[in-house]
Amino acid sequence: MLEFVLFAIDDGHNLHKRKKFMHYVDTLRAMGKASTVHLCVGKYKGNLEGSYLMLSKDYDKHVQGREYVKHQGSVLRVPGDTRQPCVLEFSDGSSIVAGGMTQVSPEAAMKLDSWTYVEETGKYFTCGSFV
Repeated sequence: MLEFVLFAIDDGHNLHKRKKFMHYVDTLRAMGKASTVHLCVGKYKGNLEGSYLMLSKDYDKHVQGREYVKHQGSVLRVPGDTRQPCVLEFSDGSSIVAGGMTQVSPEAAMKLDSWTYVEETGKYFTCGSFV
């Protein structure tokens, strides 16, 4: 089963940096080196941010440790099997099990400190321990 990584980029509010990152990802896709990246919006620790969802194998090979995420405190590893828990990985190498990813209503999401909206599907998600 495939695993995904949900992450934000450094200075994600900066349109130039977002465009540069998407150009990088589009180039990888055009060369057949990465699959689709899903655009998301989320709330993490009470703050809104743009985020991205991509296959973990692509993230690990092409994004992790690069200029786009050098100052990110954490990423969320999301298993393809929703019965398995998500894992929040911190930049210091530690991690915590965050519970399973579940779909929530927009109204329920707005009451939470952490959620993700997947633009492609129009659906909101959160991890069990954040509910």
